Amino acid sequence: MTPRTYAPPRLGARIDLDLSKNEGPRSDRISLNVIDRIDDLVRRYPDTSDLRSRLAGMHGLSPDQILLTAGGDDALFRCFLSRSGSGAFAVATRPTFEMIPIYADQVGVRLVEVGWPGGPFPIRAFVDAARGADVAFVVSPNNPTGSVITESDLRSIAEAVPLVVLDAAYAEFADVDPTPVALSLGNVVVVRTLSKAYGLAGLRVGYLLGPDDLIDEIGSHGGPYPVSALSAAIALQRLDDREGVRSTIMEIRSERAAFAETLSGLGVRSRPSQGNFVLVEHADADQIAETCAELGIGVRRFPGRPGLEQAIRITMPGNAADFARLERAITTALSRIPHPPTRPADPEEVPR
Repeated sequence: MTPRTYAPPRLGARIDLDLSKNEGPRSDRISLNVIDRIDDLVRRYPDTSDLRSRLAGMHGLSPDQILLTAGGDDALFRCFLSRSGSGAFAVATRPTFEMIPIYADQVGVRLVEVGWPGGPFPIRAFVDAARGADVAFVVSPNNPTGSVITESDLRSIAEAVPLVVLDAAYAEFADVDPTPVALSLGNVVVVRTLSKAYGLAGLRVGYLLGPDDLIDEIGSHGGPYPVSALSAAIALQRLDDREGVRSTIMEIRSERAAFAETLSGLGVRSRPSQGNFVLVEHADADQIAETCAELGIGVRRFPGRPGLEQAIRITMPGNAADFARLERAITTALSRIPHPPTRPADPEEVPR
């Protein structure tokens, strides 16, 4: 059987505001002041030690406890490679970041998935499913729901599984950053990225944090130069703009709350989210997405993903003008639906 592969959503040519990929907003502080070093940056193999040291310092770690990767995706893939082999199996939630089941297929790791449609983390079911697993993958805030795991539940998983991979790509937008607690547990590695809050998705700069022995082991899988020198130089420049990044995060958190309130006022349900996006659920999700596209806005649908048939994921733009445009588009889309559909059942409200 041919392993699954990732196919990014295809948007129409008229889309000029793409809110389908959870990318960070533009920064007006990025400049090409590295141009005077461009010759060495592009002709020599990259020395990214300065970036590694900077990121390690941000988390209170030594450089030996950080692995630079080609985006967070590369970090996840290396984790899978490090635990692949005959009979290997992993546990994750469903839904989750879609590259997790794809990577499991590609490296031949059996993946057991535990339903987490939203709300509290299903800790009992997850720990039961994880017995004997080689590795557990937890995405928090989860993509695409925006739900988060508690410190207590993370500790319980770490006690049950020899290696836990916490994908914290959206941690900057959450009420609580799970990274410090995760790193205190000894067998947890944390995936982070500069693609979201820092708005550098095109540079492909991610990193893995954890105990130095695990970082050495996982780092031995994959290429030796995952991040280019040019990407590293621009990333260092972005890391200097602490106030700009903080302002962006606060703007997105504000938009997230305002958008959920707007949706509620329109009779539409959304999942409580701690990412830079909101997951909207509506029986006419296709029509809403099509109307947004007509108005030049791309949003994310999930064809073929069980449990997400009525879901639309919308990235918060982090820009007042773009956010106003998004709210107008959603209002227009809903006005074209003659009768409001029955609200989808909340899994937390289903009688047991």
